Amino acid sequence: MRELLVLGKSVKISYVSKSELKAHGEDLWGVYLPEGPEILIYKHLAVKRRLEVLRHEVMHAMLDISGLSTILNEKEEEAICNLVENFPTL
Repeated sequence: MRELLVLGKSVKISYVSKSELKAHGEDLWGVYLPEGPEILIYKHLAVKRRLEVLRHEVMHAMLDISGLSTILNEKEEEAICNLVENFPTL
């Protein structure tokens, strides 16, 4: 388990099995759990994909912690997270 500081709040990052992710929904590679807060990522992803999923879930955390998720619908929030997930590494 690792931790990341997101907008001043500590968020745990755990690499987990596919069955652990299925408890939160089908066909997930990662999930942000605000009650932790914690990010779960499938442990058998290739490094490049793992970083993409981490960026996506960190964006969910940023939107939640900042309060911006309260003014976005689910589709809008996913669109923002997908954009960040696909941002090129500089």
